[in-house]
Amino acid sequence: MKFSSWLLLLSLVSLPMFSPMLAATSLAEIRALINEGKFNKALSDVDDILAEEPENIQARFTRGIILTRMNRLKDAEIIFLQLINDHPELPEPYNNLAVIYASQGKYEKANKALKQAINTHPSYATAHENMGDIYAKMASQAYNQALELDNTNETAREKLSLVNELFSIKAMGSQASNRTSEATTEIQKQSMTQKPEIVAKAEPAVETAAVVEAKETVPVKAPPEYDQVRNDAMNSVRQWAMSWTSQDVDKYISSYSPDYNPYDMTREEWLVKRKERLKTPEYIKVTLSKIDVNVENIDRVSVNFLQKYESDTYSDTVMKTLMLNHINGRWLIVREESN
Repeated sequence: MKFSSWLLLLSLVSLPMFSPMLAATSLAEIRALINEGKFNKALSDVDDILAEEPENIQARFTRGIILTRMNRLKDAEIIFLQLINDHPELPEPYNNLAVIYASQGKYEKANKALKQAINTHPSYATAHENMGDIYAKMASQAYNQALELDNTNETAREKLSLVNELFSIKAMGSQASNRTSEATTEIQKQSMTQKPEIVAKAEPAVETAAVVEAKETVPVKAPPEYDQVRNDAMNSVRQWAMSWTSQDVDKYISSYSPDYNPYDMTREEWLVKRKERLKTPEYIKVTLSKIDVNVENIDRVSVNFLQKYESDTYSDTVMKTLMLNHINGRWLIVREESN
């Protein structure tokens, strides 16, 4: 049975800043690079800032976000832990640390980090929402397991369907969070003369899935251009699977962004391993089903599906999520997760 994928919020916030306005401008440009999927360039630019100002909180935090988006989760974890050690009063590093733990299935550690975020800032809505995401994900997995053990369990099926529907509703509603980024500039100006209260801002291009409050809601209608975005992204994912099946290494690799980096190895190591795994089997068959495209904005989507892999030496079936960015006229994979 299918359960919707989930991606917790990565908080791109206005933190207390003790740097010149030049650095603020550079950080704004770096955030634009992040949204464009140009992670290597963004990382290089933020490292330039940190070379001059190693204690710049916003730059350190932004570096953690970039590394998370590059799937360099261990490096990102170290940054957020260092920020927590240096500034335990800030809730945002705890929240982003929880994102990393949750993406690795470490739900108890994620829950603990979110509780620490809430303890430092009880009104921090992002942490409360992410905690709901974790509970929803765990419930989804439990219902899915129940159906695998007994596919006649209609109660579990209905509950699983409800959780999936809530994920879908939130995927559309997350678009409203993009508008919050406009407030950042004024907060940064204030921070030049005083230390403002920390205001959490959700990173515009990242989806969140949370349990919807029990109250009446007005259905959110997706913009008409989202249909085209959804179709184009789905076609790109199908082409990715076809190139894998045909063992066409060049087409397969070209489906990934030049900035794509797996979290557990370098890109160079990943390229060597992928080429080997595509060429070694005598045959490969990759089948996708239950494809679900969540449009975050016209330049970013997440695609969730059930993937069945078969070869002469190995076979498996997994739930997978691909995050794609629209880069230079193509939908390219910037992040890949298996559940």
